Amino acid sequence: MALASCTGDSPDAEDNPAGLSGTCGLPTPEPGRDESLVPELLLPEGAEVSNAQAERGGFIAAINVKLSVGEALEFYREAVKKGGYEVINIDNEGFEAEMYLRRKSKNKLAAIQIRTSTCGDRSIVFINEIVPQDA
Repeated sequence: MALASCTGDSPDAEDNPAGLSGTCGLPTPEPGRDESLVPELLLPEGAEVSNAQAERGGFIAAINVKLSVGEALEFYREAVKKGGYEVINIDNEGFEAEMYLRRKSKNKLAAIQIRTSTCGDRSIVFINEIVPQDA
């Protein structure tokens, strides 16, 4: 297994200018992923959906983004407001952040987890939106 390292910006981004996968330890897109499941408002500019699948009336997705954890958290704070979500809780530790959400109009719960990559200006975002079993 090869490990990537970086100091500040993304040195391996020059090797793959077209996308994010394969840079900074970010995952390669999975075959069969359904990118249409992820609402466009949850995809920052230059984002790459590495995995997405339907799950319990919602979706689960992994998204590579050209943002630091802090930048991604700010992007998703604004995006979820526009998407009609209520923020239940936010936890930001700098190298990772989580948002827990509720969308009352559709009785859905959601979580957004942001994790740093081996480069400070790239992150992976996990989004999990489900309809609770007792709904």
